[in-house]
Parts: sequence; structure tokens; C-alpha cells
Amino acid sequence: AARRRVRHRAGGGAPTDGGHCPPGPRPATRARPRGARVVVEARADHHDHPHHHDQHDHAATWPAAGPAHRDRPRPDRPACDRSHVRLQPHRRHDQGARRRQGGVVRQNVAVIDELDGMHVPATFFLAGKWMERYPDTTARLAADPLFELGSHSYSHRAFHTPCYGLGGLPVGEMAADVMQSFDVLRRFTDHPVPYFRFPGDCYDRTSLAAIASTHVAVIGVDVASGDAFGTSVRAIVDTVLSQAHNGSIVVMHVTGGNTAPLTADALPDIVTGLRARGYALVTVTDLLRPAAQ
Repeated sequence: AARRRVRHRAGGGAPTDGGHCPPGPRPATRARPRGARVVVEARADHHDHPHHHDQHDHAATWPAAGPAHRDRPRPDRPACDRSHVRLQPHRRHDQGARRRQGGVVRQNVAVIDELDGMHVPATFFLAGKWMERYPDTTARLAADPLFELGSHSYSHRAFHTPCYGLGGLPVGEMAADVMQSFDVLRRFTDHPVPYFRFPGDCYDRTSLAAIASTHVAVIGVDVASGDAFGTSVRAIVDTVLSQAHNGSIVVMHVTGGNTAPLTADALPDIVTGLRARGYALVTVTDLLRPAAQ
């Protein structure tokens, strides 16, 4: 979903002080052509947080496509000549405790059904533990030509704290945690995309440096849909449509339950509204592809 540049972080929370994540990069301002690309990105985190969503050493690396550092350390997206917006349905991390307490299912297949039914490409950022908990859903996503799968870490611990109550991940374990998530991804697909989203979108220069050896491309976000713990479908739709902007990346959740109960209900009006404004929905790969290609 394309949105105007917003000062919200992934998962729906407005940026706050105290080390919380900065907003994603502002897309370059351009005329909004009809048929412009919109990226729908779905990421699945492992636990919930109210405003968003045994490690191994690995020598394997991705082709050098690492994050571009901003004035404040935030991952940038290359400039494009097309209008892009990325919807990111994702899972969040404090769901773990809730699952332990009540065994609640933390996936929302209806979100996937809606994206499929409307032929909306999406990039899902999945946590390794979530994939292990929901292998059938992960296999479905991997087999769907509309979707591509990236990493949202293995453990979904915070790479920078404070971060919505997430437990912190030691700096020395960060690179291994990222690569472990790709190990899980490769059980389902032989072509995971080399993209990574920080849990809670919380990071700093230290965490960026800690994962530099993995050569993943860190993907930011600039539009939070507000579906996390949302209570109004109309509010979610209006938030996305009012904030859509060329190059925007919109984050949504595929958790369901009481953490993101209205995402699937909001998607039809969001997608219809964006397309009516001339946006094309694309994956992150298409978003980052040079306009000449």
C-alpha cells in the first residue's frame, strides 16, 4: 500500500524517545505516474508488541547488497522512478508469552487469502521460530509466485533496546541469528531474497555493523498501517490511503488473533484505493529494481 511518508515505525507505533527505532527513509518525491509500483510486503514476526508486530556460526554470505547508512543509521531504499508502496503484513514477537499462556494461534491465513484473491504481490519477512511453528503456512507462501520471503531474524529478539518489551540479543549473536533464519527459509525455498527487517524495526549503528558480515540488504519502512491491536477497519484503511506516497513501504501483520484482528478486513479497501490512485503493487525486489529494467 502506498502511503505518504509517515513518522511511524514498522508495526504501527509512532517513534518515541528512549532508543526506539527511527522512521524509515522518506521516498524520493516525484510525480505520481499512473501504474506506479506499490510494494506489498508481509512480514511475520514471532511475538506481539502493542505498537508495531542456540545460534550457529555461518560462513555463508549474500551478494554485497548491504544497507546504505543514513545520517541516523537507518536502512535506505534506492531511488526509483516509479511510485512504490510496500504493505508488510507481519508477525510480532510478544506473542510467544501469549501462546505459552493460552496456546493461541498467531497466524492469519485470511490475509494470505486476500492477497492471493486480489493478485497482490508481497514480500513476507518471517521469523525463523514462526516458520518452524507454522511450516504449512510457510510452505504455502514459498510456493506462491506472488510472494517472496525474507528474514525477520530467527529469534525475534531486539537488536537494539528498548524495543516494545522485546528481550535483547547480544551483539555477538546478531549475525548468527540472521543467518539462522535464512537456514530455516532454505528448508522451504531455494530462492529466499537477501532482505532483512529488524525485529520491531529497532536498530542502531552497532547492530548494523554487527550484521554487516551477512551482506543482507536491510529494508526499512515508512508507513505503519495501524493494524496492530487495531479496533477499526476504517481507521486502518484511512491511515494507509491518507499517508500513501511514492516509494512508500507499508507494514501490516499476518498474526491475527487479538494482536492484528482486522488486517484481512482492511486489505480490500486499501488495495482498491491504492490501485484507483494509479499505484501498482509490487514486491520489494521490484521496488528496488532500477527503473530502466
